[in-house]
Amino acid sequence: MFLELAHAADDQAQLWATEAAKAGIQVPGTYHPDVRTRFVARLIPVFGIAPLRRVLAAMKVRGMTLYNAPVHDAASSVMRTREAHHGKDGGGALRAAVFGVNDGLVSNASLILGVAGASPEPSVILLAGSAGLLAGAFSMAAGEYVSVRAQREYYEYQISLEREELAEYPP
Repeated sequence: MFLELAHAADDQAQLWATEAAKAGIQVPGTYHPDVRTRFVARLIPVFGIAPLRRVLAAMKVRGMTLYNAPVHDAASSVMRTREAHHGKDGGGALRAAVFGVNDGLVSNASLILGVAGASPEPSVILLAGSAGLLAGAFSMAAGEYVSVRAQREYYEYQISLEREELAEYPP
């Protein structure tokens, strides 16, 4: 079955290479496995897959990091893996805070100016400004709650996928 899949993959690669050549795109050379891959491939018939699961899992992770950028050195692979796990968007909270403050100021100032244009009573203007401030705060809190809840559900889903993969392919 694996040989049939390998042949099908080779056929597909040849089709893409032909299309790339027609489009004037340079096609990379033939893949040649490194020494580690060839060594592990020779160990599998001798020992079987079960004793080599950790090695194969590590090779899988290492191989997947190569697709994240055209640079293939070990240091950049480690950095890409670290960024994938720890996030790269350090300014997201600041951006959200600045947007929230700006949005709150503009909407509350518009409300106060609209009420001031309709009623010159200072107490009515103060009441409208306070009501707008509270409404904006409750709206922002509800929006943040929904956003955090959705993000948590997404992470729980990702964790469940990892658990299933670990159950199927234990380390």
